[in-house]
Amino acid sequence: MFKNGFIALLIHGIISFISFFIFTFIINNMSALDDSQLAYGIASKITAVIILLGAAFAYFMSGKICLKWDLTRKRLSVCIVSIIGIFLWILTYFLSNGTLDVSQNVNWAPYCLYNAYSFPFMAVFNIDSSYYLLLFTIVPSVLIWLGMKLNNNLSE
Repeated sequence: MFKNGFIALLIHGIISFISFFIFTFIINNMSALDDSQLAYGIASKITAVIILLGAAFAYFMSGKICLKWDLTRKRLSVCIVSIIGIFLWILTYFLSNGTLDVSQNVNWAPYCLYNAYSFPFMAVFNIDSSYYLLLFTIVPSVLIWLGMKLNNNLSE
């Protein structure tokens, strides 16, 4: 159980970092090439959606390939990613005095770094409510678990 949880946490960190890095790299290079605001806006939205879908696919495949199905503690082994995220969300919520507007409060920065895979999507589509961040906290664990479950069903 602990090995799967540690691997799931490591996978989450790697996917978040790579997603954020790729988005930043692409957006910086797009802004240097094109002066049209409309083309830049559309391209950045398409890029953010592709990165979000790519991250979702990476979470699913990592659960399928990297993790083992634990019959005794099925879901608990990958829930550590969501548990830490929910704990950070609650802590950040109280540190920001109940402010839910992520873009207006710097206290949300550590939490946004933890879920950096979703940051490009939220930034491009101007999603400021921290309730959406809570939703993005649960997604990695669910996708990793689905990948593990599918792999278990195929191997039976």
